[in-house]
Amino acid sequence: MTGRPRTPTNVLELRGAFNAHPERKHERQDEPVPAGPIGEAPKWMKAPEKRCWDHLVASSPPGVLGDSDRVYLEVAAELLALKRRVGIENMEAAKLNRLETMLGKLGMNPADRSRVKVSKSRPRDNEFTSNGRRPGA
Repeated sequence: MTGRPRTPTNVLELRGAFNAHPERKHERQDEPVPAGPIGEAPKWMKAPEKRCWDHLVASSPPGVLGDSDRVYLEVAAELLALKRRVGIENMEAAKLNRLETMLGKLGMNPADRSRVKVSKSRPRDNEFTSNGRRPGA
């Protein structure tokens, strides 16, 4: 299937998309949701990759990352660490493109970040809307 990738439900909730079209939320009611927060970097990661993991988690829009995103974030952290280690001019184009795509999907470029809006009244039915942090923490 070609075309634009499907926007994750939690991103649509943060944008307030279901306020205008509540019927669309019903279509996604059986969609799996993360069981918990993203958590700490895997123990097997080396220090540079762990720093990149922490940087990506801290930089991600609230409510985007959950425990089911760990493998995806591992790859993004490793690619970011590689870019920092070898420099952008020495990174293979395919890996650099993959990193850019992954960061975009995580809402970490100006265009994608501008699409994520955090409403003042957050949905109360999803306890993971703040990357596993308790409200006000």
